Amino acid sequence: MFGRLYIVSAIILLLSSCFKEDQRIILPQNESVVQSFFMGNNYQNQFFFNLETNEYSVSELTNWDLAFSTSAENNIRINYGRDIFAYNTNKKQLELPVNISPSEWKYDYPGAPLDSTVFLGWQNALEWSNVYIVDLGRGLQEKDRYLFLQIKALSTESYKIKFGYLSDTTVKWEVEIPKNDKVNFVYYSLQNQKIINDFEPEKTEWDILFTRYRHIFYLDPEGKEPFPYLVTGVLLNPHKVSMAIDSVSGFENITLASVQNLNFSSKEDGIGYAWKNFDYTVTFAYTINPNNIYVVKNAGGAYFKIKFLDFYNKDKQRGYPKFEFQKILR
Repeated sequence: MFGRLYIVSAIILLLSSCFKEDQRIILPQNESVVQSFFMGNNYQNQFFFNLETNEYSVSELTNWDLAFSTSAENNIRINYGRDIFAYNTNKKQLELPVNISPSEWKYDYPGAPLDSTVFLGWQNALEWSNVYIVDLGRGLQEKDRYLFLQIKALSTESYKIKFGYLSDTTVKWEVEIPKNDKVNFVYYSLQNQKIINDFEPEKTEWDILFTRYRHIFYLDPEGKEPFPYLVTGVLLNPHKVSMAIDSVSGFENITLASVQNLNFSSKEDGIGYAWKNFDYTVTFAYTINPNNIYVVKNAGGAYFKIKFLDFYNKDKQRGYPKFEFQKILR
């Protein structure tokens, strides 16, 4: 081992003696990378992407119903990329029949802070939470669609839930869900009564997520009539990842100095879906917004610039986001 180090050191000294004192070695310029994914015919594939390593992992969006935060706040999300809703009965015991008006169903979406989720406030319960009714989606038969659910935080290390189908309240499941500090959320399937341990990579191993999710549009100028709609876009890792938009400089001109003047945000849907537009009048196709360059700062403090190129493959099939990215070194 020491012999090899000696030889390498000798070579370096020999090479360095060949240069004049004022001669500089120019290292190769950091090159950009072009990447693309196929999100599936129904956008069911989620891609967790690491900008530093150009590596990703894939999970299926439909595999989970609830996501349990590993933070001390004990926040719980329902799947924001599927047609899932929940209702707080504000009662500790299930009372049948359950009559719910359409306006009383609630939903989660990434643009909302974790302290405003559907299950907000359950942590204040002395024992079990209120009874929640969960609608798993119109694609299921009614007997498999509606569940009742209660939650209890056992400790800082786990959750406990009990649930069952409204179609047969004699059958109940009681499950303990351990926290895992290495990830942001632990995912659970109510339909399969199963913890999904490998759904999300470790929180230090990814930066952005390509997925389908619920976005809230408003049908009135005053913003009083929310209209939830499923879109396809990019979400940020909530663990120390932030982003900014530069719509002036152009991809090639963004430097380490220029990004210091940008306004960075850790809002999860900061990149979102608006890097593409849909033409509802003529082409009925997506086009890319060419002006917006997205700058992402990862948990380690490194900066990356991202330019979206397309949403179609060479056969004009949509669901293939294509983007160019580059680490900003200077």
